[in-house]
Amino acid sequence: MEVLERNNQVQSRIKTENAFEKLYERAFPLVAKFVSKMSGSFQDAKDIFHDALIIFYEKQVANAITIQVADDIYILGIAKHLWLRKFKQAQEKVSLDELEQDISIPEDYYQENEENNRLLVYCN
Repeated sequence: MEVLERNNQVQSRIKTENAFEKLYERAFPLVAKFVSKMSGSFQDAKDIFHDALIIFYEKQVANAITIQVADDIYILGIAKHLWLRKFKQAQEKVSLDELEQDISIPEDYYQENEENNRLLVYCN
């Protein structure tokens, strides 16, 4: 009995691995193409794809989803959502150096402040 059970587990694992390989072959090119269109790198595509694959797997194991489309298309949808979220977060972060380059200070700014400071000292 124990040997039969072990063989079933091994066969199940092999089927799962084969299914993931086939899914990877079908879905990764779609995700890579999307990320490339959105000016992402190959490494970005790999990261997004792996995150999407993990989300897909976790939902499948938990029976939390009912898929109405092909698995590769569903993973592409997850990847698009992840990419857009990442892109939005990247846009929200702007370095101070970049902002400083965009800000121009009028030449007479310091002269006006010196005059205002003299008035404040004189009034106090």
